[in-house]
Amino acid sequence: MKYAVTSYGVHRTMTIDQLIPRLGELNYDGVEVWGKDLENASEDRVLEIKAAADAQGLQVCATSPYFDFVPGGERWRKGVEACRTHCAQARALGATIMRYREVDYIPSADMDNKMWSSCIDGLKALAGLAMPDLIVGIECHENLPQDSPENITMMIEKIGMPNVKVIFQPSSYMGKDQLGILDQLYEHVVHVHLGNRPKVSGKAADGSDLKCDLGDPDGVIDYDSIFADLKKRGYEGYCVMEGISADESEALAREIEYMRRITS
Repeated sequence: MKYAVTSYGVHRTMTIDQLIPRLGELNYDGVEVWGKDLENASEDRVLEIKAAADAQGLQVCATSPYFDFVPGGERWRKGVEACRTHCAQARALGATIMRYREVDYIPSADMDNKMWSSCIDGLKALAGLAMPDLIVGIECHENLPQDSPENITMMIEKIGMPNVKVIFQPSSYMGKDQLGILDQLYEHVVHVHLGNRPKVSGKAADGSDLKCDLGDPDGVIDYDSIFADLKKRGYEGYCVMEGISADESEALAREIEYMRRITS
């Protein structure tokens, strides 16, 4: 397994320019570049991020842009056009995976046939532009079209393209059989997003959900079991920190120590 952090995970306290050297210092393997760090970025800026990662011995393992397919109409057209930029940026960074999630929250229960058609057609267009060298990773996520493993499987089947895969995210299945869902989706999994929450619910000072370390015994998710399962399956992709405790810079050190220890 390889270990990385997405710049989304620390955006409240660190810029990507601060994150990259910190990951190098802590001997992470890679960095995932959040879409907001690439919005309106010039080609020079994109190459600057790649050069910074290269200087620290980090691979840009993925990008995580936002897409706008579900509403259809003019938004769909502009959303598909934006895919060209997303693909060009991923390639310039040397990434192999682009995360798929919609810019607006819309649970699958609120989607009608027209919305589903727009979603699937948009993903087909994206996957076509991504061929042959980029993977489109459908991120497991609440309140989006892909908010159940059944929907994710259906989406992959309807898209019908070999470069559409899954980003497994255990925190999307709080209180559910996460290992069972991993088993259900594993044949498609190419990337994993990580984050934990304390059993005592609450909000952080900035209004976001409270987070805790992956190995925290008071955390909701049993990451010891999840990592054991991934190791047993021979998973060799990236495990990417996304939900990070409030003391983010220090938490990054604890998380890489935990992940390397638990998978050794």
